[in-house]
Amino acid sequence: MREMKHSKKLAFAVLAAVTAVGANVNPVDAASVVMDNTNVVTGTNNAVAYGSGNTVKESAANFRDRDYENEPDDATKKTGDWKSNSVAIGVNNTAAGTSALAMGNSSKALMNESIAIGHSAEAQRTWSTAIGTRAKASEVRSQAIGYEALASGYKSNAIGSSAQATNNHSVAMGSSALASGDHAQAFGAGAQATNVRSNAFGSDASAKADYAMAIGDHANATHLNSIALGTGSTTSEATAQSSATIAGHTFGGFAGVGSAANGSVSVGKAGAERQVKNVAAGEISATSTDAVNGSQLYSVANDLQTQINNSTPGQINNNIKNLTSRVGTVERRVNKVGAGSAALAALHPLDFNPDDKWTIAAGYGHYHNANSAALGAFYRPNEDTMFSVGGTVGTGETQLNAGVSIRLGKRSPESRSRVAMGREIAELNARLQDMENKYNNLLQILTPHAIDPSKTAEFPDVPRNHWAYQYISQLAGNGILVGYPDGTFKGDVKMTRYEFATMLYRALQNGAPIDENMKRALNEFGPELQNIRLNHFRVDRISGDDNDRHKTERVRVNNEPKNERDVYGSRIYNNQ
Repeated sequence: MREMKHSKKLAFAVLAAVTAVGANVNPVDAASVVMDNTNVVTGTNNAVAYGSGNTVKESAANFRDRDYENEPDDATKKTGDWKSNSVAIGVNNTAAGTSALAMGNSSKALMNESIAIGHSAEAQRTWSTAIGTRAKASEVRSQAIGYEALASGYKSNAIGSSAQATNNHSVAMGSSALASGDHAQAFGAGAQATNVRSNAFGSDASAKADYAMAIGDHANATHLNSIALGTGSTTSEATAQSSATIAGHTFGGFAGVGSAANGSVSVGKAGAERQVKNVAAGEISATSTDAVNGSQLYSVANDLQTQINNSTPGQINNNIKNLTSRVGTVERRVNKVGAGSAALAALHPLDFNPDDKWTIAAGYGHYHNANSAALGAFYRPNEDTMFSVGGTVGTGETQLNAGVSIRLGKRSPESRSRVAMGREIAELNARLQDMENKYNNLLQILTPHAIDPSKTAEFPDVPRNHWAYQYISQLAGNGILVGYPDGTFKGDVKMTRYEFATMLYRALQNGAPIDENMKRALNEFGPELQNIRLNHFRVDRISGDDNDRHKTERVRVNNEPKNERDVYGSRIYNNQ
């Protein structure tokens, strides 16, 4: 047996040596067969080159199957020497790698187990197949069959003249069919499926949206998840319909509300609508989403007509009367409720009184010929809290309310209760009486002197050598008046008559004795003192706005605008 096997190997080697005669062989093993001296076999085993100008060689790279979608070439590429069992038959064909087959004219099978048959056919990746003139399969497991067919996606298939499958798992079958979306399928001459998992079946059918399907010649599906069924059918965007209005009446509660994301099914197009025939009766229920057929609609309409026919005029009139009575009852109840609400709204509490914290209130309400009375009680334990309760009587439609009111925020330091205000008024009256007594005493001093009206218009400066400067200095020296910060009155500074009168007025307020000098001063500056006495008070805002809850206000004894008098009440003269 061993001798027989050895004899077969020897005979095959002799045959190989004979067939390789005249060929360009570099180097080959005993099993290679090369015919014609224009064929080239390089670095491969068990090769066959038959024809003219063919090349059989090893491949430096190969690709494995992908472990997941869109796995990159760098991850699937396998380097190494792939060089056995390849065949090139014809003219100028190239077979590279292991078990590659190139047949025809200028065809190329460039990786393991690839097949290229035809003029200029190319199978560029592992397990790829290109059959036909200029057919091209450029990805792993791709198949291109037909004139200029192109399969460039992983596991793609293009069958037909100029058919193109250009994305992973895409299928294009038919003349000029195009499948360019991932997992897209186009069947038919000119059919196009361009988006993810889109499907076009029929000549010139078009599916150009994700998960869209077009079935029929020139069918066109251009909306997500939508289906165009029938020749020339087109899709439109689905809309959500949760209710419908018919003759002014709105019906709602629909089950299975659609959406643009869920898509639509079209069996025609605008102006070329189709009937849907042979539809089985669908379920009719509150949750059903089945299609119904004409017989079901007829049954509903027929039953309604039967009920109308069986209803006598008397029954209809009774139904109308019952309905009218119910409407009237509802109207009367509404009127009573309106009157009761008005009566409750009339209940109001009185101001807080710490000696009597309860308030009883009564109210009356009228609405559309209905009358109602209400009683309520209010309890205020303090100024910041109030509890209330109220209810209606006499309508048969009892209404009750209860509430609590609490004042939030910082409380004003001033009490607004009647007791607090009464105490404050009593204290102010006492102070006013005291001031009135002092005023009367001062008036007795000032009134005996005549007033010269001409002296009230202007207050000229007092000469520097006037005797009153010395008297004012004496008052300051005795602590009755307070001068400049250094304790002097600056005798070299001229003062107006009004300023002298103001200082005399302050001195009298501070208890200055009415001696000869004071009487002389009162006599000379009497008009100015009278003018000061006749001035009224004004209230100045210190801080805060009109609507502020915590604003500060002060009372000044002067009614002139602030920009016309200084802080001591003296008039400010404008020399301009």
